[in-house]
Amino acid sequence: REAVAAQQRGDQATAIRDYQELLRLHPDVVEIRANLGAALAQEGRFDEAIEQYRAVLERTPDDERVQLNLALAYYKKKDWAMAAERLEALHSKRAEDLRIVTLLGECYQRLGRNADAIAVFTPAQAAHPEDLALAWGLGSALIQSGRAREGLVLVEKVADSGNSAEAHLLAGQTLVSLNEFEKAQRHADAAMRLNPRLPGAYTLQGQVLQYLGDRPGATAALKK
Repeated sequence: REAVAAQQRGDQATAIRDYQELLRLHPDVVEIRANLGAALAQEGRFDEAIEQYRAVLERTPDDERVQLNLALAYYKKKDWAMAAERLEALHSKRAEDLRIVTLLGECYQRLGRNADAIAVFTPAQAAHPEDLALAWGLGSALIQSGRAREGLVLVEKVADSGNSAEAHLLAGQTLVSLNEFEKAQRHADAAMRLNPRLPGAYTLQGQVLQYLGDRPGATAALKK
């Protein structure tokens, strides 16, 4: 009870200490290991969390909550390959779970597997056309795979609906690659307005201003 209370109030150090003491007394109780794994993950100790989650799954391999926590630990560790492997197993059983779809699709993109990302995102985005996370995932994967026009429609939807500097940046970059600089200008301006510290925002602005003939403005942006 003390360990759970500490975990709930955000005192992960105390929770970890108490769970570890419990494990010394009761090493076979999987709930202790599952809770310890969650506390370790909260502290950013992902390798230790993974060790605990894997130990739980050796005893209860069908525990989907722990399977997801293990996948998330790999994801937060940026081990995209292992995260994808774990998420694939969950997706085969819970294809309608949008969180799993979004995470799996992102892992595929991080791994350069854009065709797989598109395959995962497409049916989910068709079923939930207003979900901006799915639109962003599918749109960016389409652009990265060379299907710029298809992806641009979705990315612009995210940019305009969600006030996302990242989405405005990608939309502007895509339009520049299509030599549509006038259309790119509004996205460049929006990205700068929303987050002037976003990497690539000044570059996009400079490219657009240079094409539109504003050399002083382009020079200033590119220097920044």
